[in-house]
Formats: sequence, structure tokens, C-alpha cells
Amino acid sequence: VFLYIYTVLGVIGIPVANILAGAGILGVALGFAGRDLVADIINGFFIIVEHQINVGDTVAFAGLDIEGVVKTVGIRSITVIGADGATTFIPNRNIAALKNYSYKERTVNLDVPVTSENLIERKNQIMEVNANYPQLKYLGIINIEDKLFLRTSLTAPLSKITPLKIEILDKYYEK
Repeated sequence: VFLYIYTVLGVIGIPVANILAGAGILGVALGFAGRDLVADIINGFFIIVEHQINVGDTVAFAGLDIEGVVKTVGIRSITVIGADGATTFIPNRNIAALKNYSYKERTVNLDVPVTSENLIERKNQIMEVNANYPQLKYLGIINIEDKLFLRTSLTAPLSKITPLKIEILDKYYEK
């Protein structure tokens, strides 16, 4: 089929050799441009599937001299907030080795929405529940988008954090 099309285009007078040369050059250029993208996607896939790091983990990247808390984990890059507050975007292809200081235990924030009317009541309920769980640490009142929340941090092994979170939030909202 290719030879037939080549012959027909040649008979018509279209310079097929020039078209093939241009397509070859375009293919090589796209190959070089897409190489990094493909490397990012393949590495990102394995990072996500193998749960090597998650949002909120404290990590250090070998060879990059970058350390901080993971803000986002994407298929192409990882965003890290350093101790100095600077945001660093790391393409997945640049990650040769990393240290995950949070791998054994995870910390999540439990935010309970409050109003000025129920603030004291909710805080007392939270403090009462927190007294029964050594994994909980009351952090105080925070403001997110002009809404008030009482924040508590929960630190637990990865396998136990979700059930504990559900159990604790249920107790926070008991009447």
C-alpha cells in the first residue's frame, strides 16, 4: 500500500522524497521532545501505584538537595514545600532516590467546622474525645476561606489512619 501511494504521488508530481524527509525530521524532533514527558509519566505512574510518597509526607530527594513536605503528587511532577516556605516542582524523571520520613506513620488534620455560637461546645467535645486518644493533638482554631474550624492532628500508621479518622470524627459529632 505504501509503495502504491508513493508511486501514485510521484506520478502526480508531488515530491514524495521531500515529504518523507520532512516527516522524518519532524518525527525525530517529536521523539526528543516527548522523551522527557514519557519518562515523567512512567516514573509518576510507579510513584503513585507503589505509594512511595503521599501528600503531607516529609521527604528528602537524594542528589537534588531538596527536603520538605509533599504538597501534590502528580503523574508528571511532585510539589514540595521546603522548610523555608519555598515551593519546588520536581519532574518525576529527576527522582533517582528519595527518603520518606513519614512512611511508617502518617499525620492528617481533622478539621471540624464551627460558628461563634457553637465554638465552646464543639471545643469541649473535641477535648473530651482527644483525651481518650494519644494519637491526637489539638492544634486550635484555624480560618479557611473565612470559615472557622477547630483543627486536630491525627498521627497513626497508614493501615490504621482511615478507620481511626472515621471513628474519631463520629465521636466529635455525637450529641
